[in-house]
Amino acid sequence: MLGFIGSGSHLTERCRVRRRRGSRCSRVWSESVEGGLCTGDWREFRAKLVLGERDVAVKKDCEWCHLLTSAEPGCLLLANPNFFGENQVYFRHAVILLLQSDEDGAHGIIINKRMKTQLKSMSTEPNALSNNRIYFGGDVGETLFFIHDYADLRNTAEVFPGVFCGGYEEILEAAERGTINPERVKVFLRYCGWAPNQLQDEIENKVWIPAACSKDVRPKELLC
Repeated sequence: MLGFIGSGSHLTERCRVRRRRGSRCSRVWSESVEGGLCTGDWREFRAKLVLGERDVAVKKDCEWCHLLTSAEPGCLLLANPNFFGENQVYFRHAVILLLQSDEDGAHGIIINKRMKTQLKSMSTEPNALSNNRIYFGGDVGETLFFIHDYADLRNTAEVFPGVFCGGYEEILEAAERGTINPERVKVFLRYCGWAPNQLQDEIENKVWIPAACSKDVRPKELLC
C-alpha cells in the first residue's frame, strides 16, 4: 500500500525542531539581524562567510553554491560514483535532497531519476495528478512525496528555499479549482534512509558530497 505525504505534519514538526536547534551560523545570523547588521536568509549569510574566505564577493540575492562538512536538512547530497558499481547502481550520479537529519537518522529523496511511469498507473481513481511522471526517490518504503513551489497550501513544509513538500489533498483540491498547475508538482516514489550517524560516517568516507546552494541554482528537477 502506498503512503502519501499529504498532511505534512511530520516534516513540519521536523522543520520546527530544526529552527529551534539551529546551527552556530544561524544563531550568529540571528544576532546580526537583531543588531541591524544584516537581513535575509541565514544560508546566504553563511555563504558570504564561506566564500568570503576565498575572496569572493557574495551580493544579496545572488547565485551561490558551496560544499558542507556535514549534512543538514535542505542540502543536496552528490553521490560519489566510485562507490556505486554493480550494487545500488541507482545511486550513481544521484542528487539527493535531504529532508531530515537529526539524532534519529536522516532521509531524503533522489531528485534526478525520472521514471517512465505515470501516477495513474498506481492509482485506481483518476485525479489532477494522474498524468504526472514519477521520479524514483530511493530504495526505502513505498511512500509518495509531492514536491512543489506553492507556499500558500496548507499542511506543507518548506524543504528547500522556495520548495515545499506535502499537501497532497490540498494539491488535488486546488488543481480541481484551477488555482494551481498540476504540472508544477513533482511526484517521488520511495526515499533514501540512514540510521543515526550513518550518513555522517558515509560523508566522512567520501560516499556523499554535501552541498548548499541558493534557490537560483537549484537543480532543474526542483524547478517546479
